[in-house]
Amino acid sequence: MSIRASRFSLALVLSIIAGNSAALDDTTKAILSEGGDITELSIEQLLDIEVFTSSRFPQKASEAPSRVTVVDSEAIRKYGYRTLRDILNSIPGLYSTYDRNYTYLGARGFGIPGDYNTRFLMLLDGKRVNDNVYDSFGIDYDGIVNVDLIQRVEFSAGPGSAVYGANAFFGVINVITKSGDDVDGIQVSADYGSENSRRARVTAGNTFGNGIDAMISASAFKSDGADIYFAEFDDPSTNNGVAQGLDYHEAQDVLVKLKYEDWGLSVAYNERTKGIPTASYEQEFNTAPSETIDTVALATLSYEPVINKHSQIFSSLLFGQYVYEGEFSYDNPPLTVNRDETRGDWINAEVRYLTTRFDRQKITVGAEYQKNGKQDQANFDVDPYASYLDDSRSSKSFGLYIQDEIRLSEQLIFNAGVRYDNNSIDAGSNNQTKNSIVNPRLALIYSLQPETTLKLIYGTAYRNPNAYELYYGETLDYLPSTDLQPEEIETYELDVEHFFNNNFRLTAAVFSNNTTNLIGINSNPATGDLFFDNLGEVQALGAEIEAEFVGENDLRLRTSYSYVNTEDKDTGKEMINSPNSMVKLNVSAPVINKKADAGLEFQYMSERATESGGQTGGYGITNFTLSSQEIYKRLVLSASIYNLFDRQYADPVSDEHVQDSIVQDGRNFRVKATYTF
Repeated sequence: MSIRASRFSLALVLSIIAGNSAALDDTTKAILSEGGDITELSIEQLLDIEVFTSSRFPQKASEAPSRVTVVDSEAIRKYGYRTLRDILNSIPGLYSTYDRNYTYLGARGFGIPGDYNTRFLMLLDGKRVNDNVYDSFGIDYDGIVNVDLIQRVEFSAGPGSAVYGANAFFGVINVITKSGDDVDGIQVSADYGSENSRRARVTAGNTFGNGIDAMISASAFKSDGADIYFAEFDDPSTNNGVAQGLDYHEAQDVLVKLKYEDWGLSVAYNERTKGIPTASYEQEFNTAPSETIDTVALATLSYEPVINKHSQIFSSLLFGQYVYEGEFSYDNPPLTVNRDETRGDWINAEVRYLTTRFDRQKITVGAEYQKNGKQDQANFDVDPYASYLDDSRSSKSFGLYIQDEIRLSEQLIFNAGVRYDNNSIDAGSNNQTKNSIVNPRLALIYSLQPETTLKLIYGTAYRNPNAYELYYGETLDYLPSTDLQPEEIETYELDVEHFFNNNFRLTAAVFSNNTTNLIGINSNPATGDLFFDNLGEVQALGAEIEAEFVGENDLRLRTSYSYVNTEDKDTGKEMINSPNSMVKLNVSAPVINKKADAGLEFQYMSERATESGGQTGGYGITNFTLSSQEIYKRLVLSASIYNLFDRQYADPVSDEHVQDSIVQDGRNFRVKATYTF
């Protein structure tokens, strides 16, 4: 079976829910126009910073129709974030699970082991990244860009299908990258860390006299990994449970960006190889080869002309390719190498029209079309050759949506959006599987007083079963899953935001998520065969509270507590890998006569149920980073210690593993230097 083909400036992490763009105030403009650090802004001023992701157009952060969190490049530096995984783990309600092959993202109590992040929509500069076979994207070193190139990450929580369509289930992640002007020269970076991990990057960028903004960047990462002990294989015949030399990790990525007037061109590429020490999918333990290779390539052409003072068009054409290879060792006997292969090619075209011609309204109308030319999957033994799967599919989808933001009064905003999607899948033998679905989102935002805002949100979203879930088992000796139904979610949320003064903000939210036809891995009790199934209905009730404080001398503190209770309505049991409680704390402050910044991060997660009915223990980990931009001109230095107190903890994993949970990294470190010529 496949193993698959899958800064945060404390003052900038905002809660948001409404819509209508507005200009920045004079103080904010002055700071930003003079090239100042965005962290110089007070919390109140940060409300006037524009975000994009929630409504697909720039708007005040305080008026977006969803709860949005922003993590900027200064936070990435101050807290030593290495990958998108580190960034997302800092956001209230989000958490990740790592099975030492892939990293999976969970939200508000939903984190099914083995899911390839299919219930989130990933955007790169506003364009869809999810591949067309697994609906997946990487958040570790398989992430599409190096985090050093990220200007900010916006996370819009909750259903987003009303404007984005499929996969915008639990939220939308938008990675917004730096421009050539942000780089302003040639930049070289190198870091070294535990397990002989090393990474190097070269970036060149500038804005030229003819108006062209250009950037090109390439980086490479390599880690030897650790020898890991697994009690489940503690036997002399299996090296006493120690997997040696199989936790290695390599990645290379390239990003090219060009911008001229209304035109934009970007090319992004990532190739990642990961060794697998866990002997998942019944492989031979401590036996090579056991690895996965994932390659993603995206090329996007965009054209965004301003028609007049009331209207603008946004259009893009994206070409995407995803290639996966996996090699696994089985003793049949003799020792046999089994190979898994996937190839996905697709074209995505989008156009949307934004107008403010009508008084007190902002209307967006859009259409999106995707043609999946290849959705191919294969599985075979290399020598002697034996084919178990050779499946080729194609599909297409079309979406049409409209969103209207209406300012009913100076205090009240109503945002309404709805999208129609039609999906068609080649089911073989000249047959097609089709489905159509409509998803709305409604948001009512009321400014009770200048210091307090109430936000009420309702929305639905969906996710189609992907080609992997539908057809991977079509010709293998386990159960196929061609009758899967689309997942659907219905969400109600109430948010309250209050400013006690210019430096202290408190936000609270309560929500209800009801998910039907949830897709996950099931097993046949008689044979043990694995298959994808609609697991029924799941309800999640929860609350989040977040406090943010900016003190004198740029002391910044942000903390949050998230509580959620999930229940499988069929069994009455709590969902697997669903933490009831999460606590997050980030503190940063200037040190060494303000020549450096110290960033401390603490994250706590409560117990989580495992597949076998057991539980992983709750844990708290602490990370510490010391970074500086002032020791020498244009030189940035940092040193980080992760899991400072060497806390031992484990993540629940899927049925594809012998282990019920997988051990995570202990104390580790990284030192880094970046210089711009």
